[in-house]
Amino acid sequence: MAKKIGAIVSLSIIGVLILATIIMANINIDYSIKCIKPDAMYVQNSKGQTGVTAEQKDEIFSLIANASKENSLAALFNGEINKSATLKTEKNSFESPTGFYVRFKYNNQQELKQGNSVVKDESGNVCKYSELVFSVNAGVNEDIKVYVLNGEDGQYNYTHYYLLDADFEELAEYLQDHFAE
Repeated sequence: MAKKIGAIVSLSIIGVLILATIIMANINIDYSIKCIKPDAMYVQNSKGQTGVTAEQKDEIFSLIANASKENSLAALFNGEINKSATLKTEKNSFESPTGFYVRFKYNNQQELKQGNSVVKDESGNVCKYSELVFSVNAGVNEDIKVYVLNGEDGQYNYTHYYLLDADFEELAEYLQDHFAE
């Protein structure tokens, strides 16, 4: 009788572990900065800035959103289960770099957030932005800089940027196919 109870308990534990593994394998963790769709989107390369069509805008937004998702089981084994985009502060002027960049432009200023918290400056004012600029590299799971810009009359300054752990390989291929020189 004790052997039957032991076998039932063992099988129950194994069943629970298998079920938990299946559930974790089907749940993704999102490390993105959780921005809303922009009012306008541009792709920038060494030749300059190009506007995108509505269809391209949806595709690029989707590729950026999905680049920061990871299977929860993989994240658990990689020790990244609680990882998120990191907001850094650096007072500097923004210079358009080489390579591909995707610019999200907003008609209305957005509140800068770290996780679910609104970011405030030294004076206690809520930090806002009108643009996000994503550097696009083809590397897998590397830190991507996402500049947070707020500017008037074409004069942009950034005081913050996100370091985003993302796989932009698919996005880089898409941009190369559609926006290459």
